[in-house]
Amino acid sequence: MPGMNGWEVLRSLRRAMAQSMSLARDSVMECTVFDDADIDGWRQGGDYTVRLLRAIAAGCRAEPGLNAWFDGTTQGRRIFHHIQVGIAVDTPQGLVVPVIRDVDRKTVWELAAEARELADKARNRKLKLAEMQGACFTISSLGNIGGEGFTPIV
Repeated sequence: MPGMNGWEVLRSLRRAMAQSMSLARDSVMECTVFDDADIDGWRQGGDYTVRLLRAIAAGCRAEPGLNAWFDGTTQGRRIFHHIQVGIAVDTPQGLVVPVIRDVDRKTVWELAAEARELADKARNRKLKLAEMQGACFTISSLGNIGGEGFTPIV
Protein backbone atom coordinates (compact mmCIF):
# COMPACT_ATOMS: atom_id res chain seq x y z
CA MET A 1 0.00 0.00 0.00
CA PRO A 2 1.52 3.38 -0.97
CA GLY A 3 2.63 5.47 1.96
CA MET A 4 4.13 8.91 2.28
CA ASN A 5 5.45 10.41 -0.98
CA GLY A 6 4.34 7.36 -2.98
CA TRP A 7 6.70 4.93 -1.16
CA GLU A 8 5.35 1.51 -0.28
CA VAL A 9 6.62 -0.14 2.89
CA LEU A 10 7.63 -3.70 2.05
CA ARG A 11 6.36 -6.40 4.36
CA SER A 12 6.80 -10.11 4.89
CA LEU A 13 8.17 -12.07 1.93
CA ARG A 14 8.84 -9.07 -0.33
CA ARG A 15 10.79 -7.34 2.45
CA ALA A 16 12.86 -10.46 3.19
CA MET A 17 13.52 -10.94 -0.54
CA ALA A 18 14.65 -7.31 -0.94
CA GLN A 19 16.96 -7.54 2.08
CA SER A 20 18.47 -10.81 0.88
CA MET A 21 19.01 -9.44 -2.64
CA SER A 22 20.67 -6.28 -1.27
CA LEU A 23 23.03 -8.33 0.89
CA ALA A 24 23.85 -10.64 -2.02
CA ARG A 25 24.47 -7.70 -4.34
CA ASP A 26 27.10 -6.44 -1.92
CA SER A 27 28.82 -9.79 -1.35
CA VAL A 28 28.35 -12.00 -4.43
CA MET A 29 30.12 -11.41 -7.73
CA GLU A 30 27.79 -11.25 -10.70
CA CYS A 31 28.48 -13.63 -13.53
CA THR A 32 26.63 -14.04 -16.79
CA VAL A 33 27.33 -16.75 -19.33
CA PHE A 34 25.35 -17.07 -22.54
CA ASP A 35 25.49 -20.29 -24.48
CA ASP A 36 23.27 -22.41 -26.68
CA ALA A 37 22.47 -26.08 -26.31
CA ASP A 38 21.08 -28.34 -29.00
CA ILE A 39 18.04 -29.97 -27.39
CA ASP A 40 16.32 -31.09 -30.60
CA GLY A 41 16.59 -34.71 -29.45
CA TRP A 42 14.70 -34.05 -26.23
CA ARG A 43 11.06 -35.04 -25.94
CA GLN A 44 8.88 -32.05 -26.82
CA GLY A 45 6.73 -30.50 -24.11
CA GLY A 46 8.63 -32.14 -21.28
CA ASP A 47 9.91 -30.47 -18.13
CA TYR A 48 13.57 -29.69 -18.72
CA THR A 49 14.25 -28.95 -15.06
CA VAL A 50 15.33 -32.50 -14.26
CA ARG A 51 17.69 -32.62 -17.24
CA LEU A 52 19.23 -29.34 -16.11
CA LEU A 53 19.59 -30.63 -12.53
CA ARG A 54 21.36 -33.74 -13.79
CA ALA A 55 23.64 -31.65 -16.04
CA ILE A 56 24.60 -29.46 -13.05
CA ALA A 57 25.39 -32.58 -11.02
CA ALA A 58 27.54 -34.00 -13.84
CA GLY A 59 29.39 -30.69 -14.15
CA CYS A 60 30.06 -30.53 -10.41
CA ARG A 61 31.37 -34.10 -10.38
CA ALA A 62 33.67 -33.31 -13.31
CA GLU A 63 34.85 -30.00 -11.80
CA PRO A 64 34.30 -29.87 -8.01
CA GLY A 65 35.37 -26.20 -7.90
CA LEU A 66 32.03 -25.31 -9.50
CA ASN A 67 30.25 -26.48 -6.35
CA ALA A 68 31.77 -24.00 -3.92
CA TRP A 69 31.20 -20.84 -1.92
CA PHE A 70 33.76 -18.05 -1.96
CA ASP A 71 34.37 -15.90 1.10
CA GLY A 72 35.72 -12.48 0.15
CA THR A 73 36.71 -11.69 3.73
CA THR A 74 39.00 -14.69 4.16
CA GLN A 75 39.83 -14.98 0.45
CA GLY A 76 39.01 -18.67 0.68
CA ARG A 77 36.53 -21.10 -0.75
CA ARG A 78 34.60 -24.04 0.60
CA ILE A 79 34.07 -26.89 -1.84
CA PHE A 80 30.97 -28.97 -1.16
CA HIS A 81 30.67 -32.70 -1.75
CA HIS A 82 26.88 -32.62 -1.77
CA ILE A 83 25.07 -30.95 -4.66
CA GLN A 84 22.18 -28.74 -3.58
CA VAL A 85 20.37 -26.67 -6.19
CA GLY A 86 17.88 -23.87 -5.60
CA ILE A 87 14.97 -23.53 -8.01
CA ALA A 88 13.53 -20.03 -8.32
CA VAL A 89 9.72 -20.09 -8.12
CA ASP A 90 7.69 -17.00 -9.00
CA THR A 91 4.77 -16.49 -6.61
CA PRO A 92 2.27 -13.64 -6.27
CA GLN A 93 4.15 -12.58 -3.12
CA GLY A 94 7.58 -12.59 -4.82
CA LEU A 95 10.38 -14.90 -5.83
CA VAL A 96 11.02 -17.90 -3.56
CA VAL A 97 13.93 -20.34 -3.92
CA PRO A 98 13.44 -23.81 -2.41
CA VAL A 99 16.46 -26.14 -2.47
CA ILE A 100 16.66 -29.65 -3.87
CA ARG A 101 19.23 -31.55 -1.81
CA ASP A 102 21.66 -34.24 -2.96
CA VAL A 103 20.75 -33.80 -6.61
CA ASP A 104 23.48 -36.23 -7.68
CA ARG A 105 22.06 -39.06 -5.55
CA LYS A 106 18.45 -38.97 -6.76
CA THR A 107 16.74 -40.67 -9.66
CA VAL A 108 15.03 -38.75 -12.44
CA TRP A 109 11.66 -39.54 -10.87
CA GLU A 110 12.74 -38.44 -7.39
CA LEU A 111 14.06 -35.15 -8.77
CA ALA A 112 10.86 -34.49 -10.75
CA ALA A 113 8.65 -35.26 -7.75
CA GLU A 114 10.70 -33.12 -5.37
CA ALA A 115 10.83 -30.18 -7.80
CA ARG A 116 7.02 -30.29 -8.17
CA GLU A 117 6.47 -30.64 -4.42
CA LEU A 118 8.77 -27.74 -3.54
CA ALA A 119 7.27 -25.49 -6.23
CA ASP A 120 3.76 -26.25 -4.92
CA LYS A 121 4.86 -25.53 -1.36
CA ALA A 122 6.40 -22.24 -2.52
CA ARG A 123 3.23 -21.13 -4.32
CA ASN A 124 1.11 -22.08 -1.29
CA ARG A 125 3.47 -20.44 1.24
CA LYS A 126 4.14 -23.77 2.96
CA LEU A 127 7.95 -23.85 2.72
CA LYS A 128 10.00 -24.13 5.89
CA LEU A 129 13.08 -21.92 6.27
CA ALA A 130 15.34 -25.00 6.11
CA GLU A 131 13.88 -25.83 2.68
CA MET A 132 15.23 -22.51 1.34
CA GLN A 133 18.80 -22.66 2.66
CA GLY A 134 22.09 -24.16 1.51
CA ALA A 135 22.01 -23.99 -2.28
CA CYS A 136 25.29 -23.78 -4.18
CA PHE A 137 23.55 -23.29 -7.52
CA THR A 138 20.25 -21.64 -8.34
CA ILE A 139 18.20 -22.28 -11.46
CA SER A 140 16.18 -19.33 -12.65
CA SER A 141 14.18 -18.62 -15.77
CA LEU A 142 12.71 -15.72 -17.66
CA GLY A 143 9.51 -17.75 -17.70
CA ASN A 144 6.73 -16.07 -19.65
CA ILE A 145 8.79 -12.90 -20.13
CA GLY A 146 10.92 -14.56 -22.80
CA GLY A 147 14.24 -13.34 -24.10
CA GLU A 148 17.59 -14.92 -24.68
CA GLY A 149 19.43 -14.15 -21.47
CA PHE A 150 19.64 -12.13 -18.30
CA THR A 151 21.87 -11.51 -15.30
CA PRO A 152 19.94 -12.68 -12.24
CA ILE A 153 20.46 -11.18 -8.81
CA VAL A 154 21.34 -13.82 -6.24
